Amino acid sequence: MKANHEFDIPLARLLKHFLIVLGSLWLPFSSGVFAGQPALPEGVRVAQTDELGPVFVNDQGFTLYTSRYDDKPNQSVCNDKSHDAVIGQGQNPGYLPDYQTRPTCEQAWPPFRPQDGSKAAGTWTIIDRHDGSRQWAYQGKPVYLSNYDQNPGDLTTLGGGIFGRSPVFASLDVPPGISSRITASGFVLTDDNGKTLYARSQEADPCGIDCEEDWQPLAAPAVVTDEVLPSGWSVKDRSDGRHQWLKDGKPLYTYKQDLKPGDVKGGVPGWGAIVLFPPLEPPSDIGKGMTMDGEVFTDRKGMTLYTWHCTDESPDFLPCDRPGASPAYWKGICGSPEVCISTWQPVEVTPGSRPVGNTWTIIPVDPRGHNQFAPADENVKPMMVWAYHGKPVYTYAGDEKPGDIWGHGVRSFVRWGFSMLKTDLSDRAR
Repeated sequence: MKANHEFDIPLARLLKHFLIVLGSLWLPFSSGVFAGQPALPEGVRVAQTDELGPVFVNDQGFTLYTSRYDDKPNQSVCNDKSHDAVIGQGQNPGYLPDYQTRPTCEQAWPPFRPQDGSKAAGTWTIIDRHDGSRQWAYQGKPVYLSNYDQNPGDLTTLGGGIFGRSPVFASLDVPPGISSRITASGFVLTDDNGKTLYARSQEADPCGIDCEEDWQPLAAPAVVTDEVLPSGWSVKDRSDGRHQWLKDGKPLYTYKQDLKPGDVKGGVPGWGAIVLFPPLEPPSDIGKGMTMDGEVFTDRKGMTLYTWHCTDESPDFLPCDRPGASPAYWKGICGSPEVCISTWQPVEVTPGSRPVGNTWTIIPVDPRGHNQFAPADENVKPMMVWAYHGKPVYTYAGDEKPGDIWGHGVRSFVRWGFSMLKTDLSDRAR
């Protein structure tokens, strides 16, 4: 797939400055964890992301998405209509900035179309659109590509939020009642309540009666046929008459001190969470530090990093924090370009640095602060900075010391604002 850049910064200019390295972690999956995927339609496969586990992609590796605005089964509200006015609730004036060059929803989120002769498969169906053309749907939700994704493995959005769009996550090959979740410790297996699953290390003694005061065996159904279980899964008959799930021959437990989904407090000697994929480590220019609201990513000096998020208040709610969006949104949050660049300071890349997968990339920005991305004037040399999922990361001039988070929540409108970049992804939609 080649992205449509009608409304974007000219691709040739971006390629002139971008350091493009495709994420080595973005690969079609053959691991046994995902081996039991239902039959997929032609042109769809499963790929592993850097951080969020497996997602569905097209045959060229571009991420597939659904939209919460499609609130009726098998009906898409994303069409080719151009919008020039806002829908109210505080945005002033009543017209969208630079609406003459604003893309339609179809241009921003192209429908994922079936190939000639394609047939429905499992929960993948083919629906008719407003213009009579066809589109794939997954579990009744119309499926889209993103014109903001430049490379296979890119993620325009990590799930939900103000964008209202989410990657189409692929399910795991696990028994009923077993799930997975993003945590501070990585992508882990959980029970159906979101509690992290653990196993004893090989050198540790078996978990006895006293041990089970803190470690609850993961209950399995009384009747399970091994022949239908996914690879690596089995059931143990316990001496107390109960049944317990085993993964790769190890009994599974939850930990009493894990009070809410996403907690991984059971990392004590002799125990380990069932981690499918460890958390992604950031590049050397990026660190981690504690704040009153948890751990965040920082610059080399320990100062909190922020990203800016923006969705316009149009009927189709398009992103306004991506290349090609009107610079009026960016200037509207901090005033003049000089104030923007001095208040929200991009994190420059040190010589020899390299991107980390599709998550931490290197992009050009306007050093004068006229917009978030590459300068419109070709005579202006761009500043090469770090980006998180394509969006520049910033420090805030109002933060005086490491641990400060005064920039979190700075906004000019409910849909335009800055957020601290937390290391814990457990709140991501998955």
